[in-house]
Amino acid sequence: MRGRRDANCDGPAMSGDAADETTAEAAPPPKPKRPSSRARRRMAVVGLILGAAIVALGLPRTVAAWRAMGAEPALSALAARRTPSAAELAAGEAALRGALAWNESGRRRGDLALLLMARAESRGADTAARRADLDEAEALLLAALPLSPGNGYGWFRLAAVREARDGPGRAVAAALAMSLDVAPNARRMWLPRLEMILRNWRHFRPDELAVARRQIRTVWRGTPWPGEEVLPAIDRNDGRVLALWSLADDPEATAAFVRLANEKDKAAAPR
Repeated sequence: MRGRRDANCDGPAMSGDAADETTAEAAPPPKPKRPSSRARRRMAVVGLILGAAIVALGLPRTVAAWRAMGAEPALSALAARRTPSAAELAAGEAALRGALAWNESGRRRGDLALLLMARAESRGADTAARRADLDEAEALLLAALPLSPGNGYGWFRLAAVREARDGPGRAVAAALAMSLDVAPNARRMWLPRLEMILRNWRHFRPDELAVARRQIRTVWRGTPWPGEEVLPAIDRNDGRVLALWSLADDPEATAAFVRLANEKDKAAAPR
């Protein structure tokens, strides 16, 4: 009987312990403390400041991009090798100046220089307004190129504006050589840059002349119809001797050049 009572006494005790453990396990975790109203206000202020800073940093670029859209008609005309109208040039100049007032950009400085060069071409051969446009175009390019020194178009434009100003031949050749160094395969520049090489090759240093000769070979080999595009550009600048020298290491290209040049000469000869 006693053993039975002991067993009966142990049962409730064990059940109670188990119930205590179950109760402890089922107790919910303590709720995290909510930040005080002062802390919430402080976090809100910090968020507003950060948001305002982000907006302030992005706003000038956004406005500048929007303002620069007014130059697209003139720039598109030049890209299509069409002379922009006076109204397009005026609108483009105003748009780019407005964009630069909001945000500094080497590309937009270069675009503005291009529009000024186009306007200078439309003026008289030797007028104060033409000289002023070319002077400002050169200054814009000199300011833009340090921001993007790998811009081959910018270096070519600098060479072009110096040539238009009748600047020193060495200054033209130096800018042209930089364009060849950083963008030798820019096809849009191949023909106009080829013609500038042919006009200014005597002002290259020996290492620059070697690069220029490689460019002539590249343009001749890479143009689908060199007799229709490259050869006329060479002849406009009396460049057959330099072209043949540049192609001397390629017998096939040299033979094609001689054949096309002879055919062109025969077609132009009086009958």
